[in-house]
Amino acid sequence: MKTSHAVARALLLAIIACTASACAIGPAPFFSGARTTPNARGDVFAGSAVRVPLGSLVRASHTAPSTERTLLTLLGREGAIPVASMRYGFGDNADIGVTLASSALTFAGRYTFGVSDTTRIILGLSPSVGRLMSDDASGTYYGITLPAVVSFDLGGVYELWTGARIGLDRATGNVAAESMLAMTGFRVGGVVGLALGFRTIAALIELAADYESWTGATPLTEAKMSGIVLTPAFAIRIRL
Repeated sequence: MKTSHAVARALLLAIIACTASACAIGPAPFFSGARTTPNARGDVFAGSAVRVPLGSLVRASHTAPSTERTLLTLLGREGAIPVASMRYGFGDNADIGVTLASSALTFAGRYTFGVSDTTRIILGLSPSVGRLMSDDASGTYYGITLPAVVSFDLGGVYELWTGARIGLDRATGNVAAESMLAMTGFRVGGVVGLALGFRTIAALIELAADYESWTGATPLTEAKMSGIVLTPAFAIRIRL
């Protein structure tokens, strides 16, 4: 009971921190593990992720005109964000979940195909919605990500996963309180992760690398940027 209360408090603090922040946008961490959540069980995650944009995702924020610079800085923002997540298992091969990462809410459905006793393929569908905030801009964004993961369970102590994802995002809002923005983002990338622990509690680390491309315009200017985004992340997983 004490463990459950501690988990609830940690998750509540993570949710409050997430809601209070409006930092980097992008797909939520996988935190896949070696399998979907067992039937009628729940997984709770609390951790953090760091978005590290490269290429013109960084350079454009220093070289573009003022309105475009505000827009690109908003969409290409870097930094650390808190992450809170919950999953619930249905049957032996499926689960659903929700993740709050910074100001983005991501829903996920996953299904597992067993390859062997230790190897599985996990496919998913993850729609998301979030808000964009900076000193000179605000708005909303929504998108969808399709992940595919190959996972390995090594003795119930080590869990490994690697895979790929593709996603599409749309951002709309206001820049400098006078110009409407409309941007479309495309991303494709991969992820590798490791979990160490036991069935009831484990520590997870993960590194994702995505190519992002954003195009769009305000009434005053057109904007385009692209580059690689690295996203290291960690979390504690507790199975209820």
